[in-house]
Amino acid sequence: MALLTQTVTTETAINWEELAQKIRKNESGLRVGDVITEQTKDDEELDLVVVDMGPGWARFESKDCLPAEVPYNQNGRNAGGFAESGVKWHLDNVVFASLPEELQAVISEVERVQEGGKTYRCQLFLPTESEMFGNCSYSGDDHYKQIEYYKDRRHRIKCNRKGGTPDWYYLASVASGSSTSCVYVSGIGSSIYWYHASDELCVPVCFIIQ
Repeated sequence: MALLTQTVTTETAINWEELAQKIRKNESGLRVGDVITEQTKDDEELDLVVVDMGPGWARFESKDCLPAEVPYNQNGRNAGGFAESGVKWHLDNVVFASLPEELQAVISEVERVQEGGKTYRCQLFLPTESEMFGNCSYSGDDHYKQIEYYKDRRHRIKCNRKGGTPDWYYLASVASGSSTSCVYVSGIGSSIYWYHASDELCVPVCFIIQ
C-alpha cells in the first residue's frame, strides 16, 4: 500500500482509487509539496510529489528519476518532438508498465501541447522547459507557465534514483534551430541543451489524476 506524507509531516496509508475520487471531488486535503511514497514492480521506491493542483485535479512528479537512462531518440534526431520520441515510447511502454496496477488505474490520459502547437495524448509525460523554468532559453516550447513549485531551484534537482546522486534528466522540449538537440535539466537544477538526442539520460515519472 502506498504511503502519503503531507507537508504537516503526518503519514497516512492511502488507497489510490479512494484518493483519486477525493481529488475529483476536491476533498483530498492534498497540498502542493505533499509526497506519496510508492514502489514500482521492480522494487524502485518513488517519492511522488504534488507539484500543482486545481479544482478536480492534481499533478504528481517523482522527486527523483528512475535509474534507467534512455535516449530521447535512438536515431539522434529530435524531429517530431516529444510526441514522436523514443523517450515517450519508453514512458508509455516500460515505465507505465512498471507502476502498480492500482496507480495505473487512476492515472488520467491528458492532452499536452508541444512546440508549434502540436497536441498529443498521454498518461505519463515530461515537463516542458517553460513549466520548469518559466522562460525558454533553448526551445520554443512556451505554451505553459512555470509551475510555482519549480521556482525553487532545489525542487528542480533530481537524483538518478531515490537516495542516489544528482543527475541530468530530459525535459519534453527540443532545442530551437537544431535537428539533434534536446533540453535537459542539469544536476544543479539549471536548463541546458544536449547536442545529441541519442545520448542516454534519466527521466522522472510525471502524471495527472483528474
